[in-house]
Amino acid sequence: MPNIATVSTAQVTATASVTEQLQGLPGTGPYEQNLNVEPGPKQYGPNSTPPVLYRSVKTWTLDGAGEATIDLTALPGMQDDIDGTGLKVQVFRVWGSVGNGALRIANGAANPYDLTGEGDALIYPADNVRPFILEYGDGSPEITDVSGVGASQIDLSGTIGDAFTVDILLG
Repeated sequence: MPNIATVSTAQVTATASVTEQLQGLPGTGPYEQNLNVEPGPKQYGPNSTPPVLYRSVKTWTLDGAGEATIDLTALPGMQDDIDGTGLKVQVFRVWGSVGNGALRIANGAANPYDLTGEGDALIYPADNVRPFILEYGDGSPEITDVSGVGASQIDLSGTIGDAFTVDILLG
């Protein structure tokens, strides 16, 4: 029996803070406005809707062809590997480093897992260090492991040797 760490709670937030300087008006100074991208932090856990049971975080280095494949049926866990078969990606986060080229995130070639629901690829910009966050609200496809017709792989492609950290919450 594998030892797989389970999520007790996970909190996902995304906010932006903007400072604007008004021009040409007497007595105006800096005007600060906080923009919340979401109404507040989203709490996840085994009893949340949608549920989150497992977390996998790994820094993926693009190989000699500038590629890496994430297999959702064999994700690195904090203890043993996580087999996501029968689960769904609830949150997908990725971030890189200054100096990295752009990262293309697409359906896997062999067993494509569709992160967008439309078969489209996502592009994470070059030189970005901020996390790119996708939250699904249980709307992502179920992970299946059937050779050639399953939905279990995500392909990463970009510049050879670039490294990107991917954080996946499953439930």
